[in-house]
Parts: sequence; structure tokens; C-alpha cells
Amino acid sequence: MRWILDNPRYTGYAIFGRYVKHEMLLDPDDVAAGHVVRFRRANAERVVRSRQPAHPAIVSVEDFTQVQLLRRS
Repeated sequence: MRWILDNPRYTGYAIFGRYVKHEMLLDPDDVAAGHVVRFRRANAERVVRSRQPAHPAIVSVEDFTQVQLLRRS
């Protein structure tokens, strides 16, 4: 149940930009060796929420916000 209250997508809105893709070379001296892709959390100001609900909500926006405030305190 905790993962539902941690993910804003369950409020019914589409969320974009939560993660940023970073590509790093395996060996900077040998580009042909390839690269590895890592996903990291983006800054909060880069995350965008849709204006209209995209799907039915499992958790209300008020409940989600209240849980986030409780977790931060």
C-alpha cells in the first residue's frame, strides 16, 4: 500500500519527467566499448502533471498530499 501513496500517478493524473536518463561511457578512452544507461530521479521542478485526469484515481489528491506532508515532517 505504501508504494501507492508514494506514486502521484495513482491520483489519476499523468506524471511526466520523474526520471532523467543518463548515458555514461563504459571506457572514456574506448568509445567502441559502449555505454551504460542509468535513470535517476529528476528535480521536483522538472516534474509535470497533466491538467486533466488521465485515468480513474485510486487515491484522492488530498489524501496523497496529506501523506506526503506527513512523511516530510
